[in-house]
Amino acid sequence: SHFEITKGSLYRGDEIVITPHSISADVGRHDNSVTVTVYNDAGQDRTAYYDINVDVCKVVIEKRPLSVTTPDGTLEYNGSRQYPDRYEITSGSLVQGQYAELVHNDKTGITDVTNRPAENRVQLKIVESGRDVTRNYDITYAYGSLTVKPRKIHLRSEDSCGLIYNGKEQSWANYRIDSGSLGAGHSVKVKKAATQKIPGSTQNELDFAIVSNSGKDVTKNYDLTVAYGTLTVEKGAHLHLKLLDLAKTYDAAALDPSDYDVKQLISVADGSLFKDDTIEIVSTRGTQTDAGVSTYTVTYRIMH
Repeated sequence: SHFEITKGSLYRGDEIVITPHSISADVGRHDNSVTVTVYNDAGQDRTAYYDINVDVCKVVIEKRPLSVTTPDGTLEYNGSRQYPDRYEITSGSLVQGQYAELVHNDKTGITDVTNRPAENRVQLKIVESGRDVTRNYDITYAYGSLTVKPRKIHLRSEDSCGLIYNGKEQSWANYRIDSGSLGAGHSVKVKKAATQKIPGSTQNELDFAIVSNSGKDVTKNYDLTVAYGTLTVEKGAHLHLKLLDLAKTYDAAALDPSDYDVKQLISVADGSLFKDDTIEIVSTRGTQTDAGVSTYTVTYRIMH
């Protein structure tokens, strides 16, 4: 070690031996403490014969510079936070025996689909024998861009099965995933379904949303395409209607069914109408003026 005697002097034949103490290897200003021992030319310790005062200097350990670069990257949305793991140390180096770990936190990683590229952020932790020594490095980062693309999924509403006319609007919300898949913990929700009331068919149009396990709507993160099945309502149960007989005493005026209301012309012989359904007369055909018997017909419709 280098030293200078600034005051006093040694006896003839004595010499000073400086034993430095170990100091911290971490960044900072550290006392350069030493032990001073004086020996004579016979190798005997003569330190006790001196009143020694030591002025020590400071040892400054500066941060080790390190430059880290991340590449551009593209990920597919999967419903979870994704942490890119590619980086390169482009300038500087780690101390021998130390290694770098990636730190995952809310400043790194990405979850949702990006409208424009985001920074491909990483954060390094430098470790030596299990101890975090990152503070001893001056790390600068140059980030590439990171894009999260929508997750492809194709849904199809199924054809309805067994819907029978009941006087009410009916729907069929069954669907299947034709291709692609949901992210972890996600499910499909049918927000609105097409309805069909009268017998017939229409497109089974379903309005889908994709939600996370917390109930958050994450549909915007999917490239969702949809195909529709058919919604069909079959005719209802058997209904047998009977035309009632009409009669009067001859009076030279025609016996005309159109002069009668529906309850006087038609009765339900078998089955029944659904709630709120009614029979409405559209037209009648056939009259009888002279004494005798003839038939008549009625055109009707069932209204709800």
